[in-house]
Amino acid sequence: MDLSSWVLPFVLLSLVVTLEAIALFWLWRRQRHWQRLCQRWRQIQERQQGDVIGLCAAAVRMDERLQQLVCDLDEIRERSEALRQSPESVVSYQAAIKCIREGGGFEELVSQCGLTREEANLLLRLYGSEADDPHRH
Repeated sequence: MDLSSWVLPFVLLSLVVTLEAIALFWLWRRQRHWQRLCQRWRQIQERQQGDVIGLCAAAVRMDERLQQLVCDLDEIRERSEALRQSPESVVSYQAAIKCIREGGGFEELVSQCGLTREEANLLLRLYGSEADDPHRH
């Protein structure tokens, strides 16, 4: 065997090995690229799961608050109905309104008319003069 008969197969084999090395290097780089993309997607997914957990917790709190508001509204309706049916409450409010128009203040409404602080505040806002309430428009 002479040397020239080995050159062509050796060159072809070297070329194939070089192409395989290039292909392996390219595949290795692609694999690293896809690994980085998968890591980013995992991070995004984890953030979104945290967001969903937060939204669910907020929805539960809103539902609890809404239920509390419904209960409060039912209680207000019951009180309102009871006040409508109670003639002495109308007399009490009329006396309180008269007291306000005669210059009575918050403490008088609470002590003399038997109103709660909230009721006294409301009646003062509704029936008090603008000079007494600088926030009225």
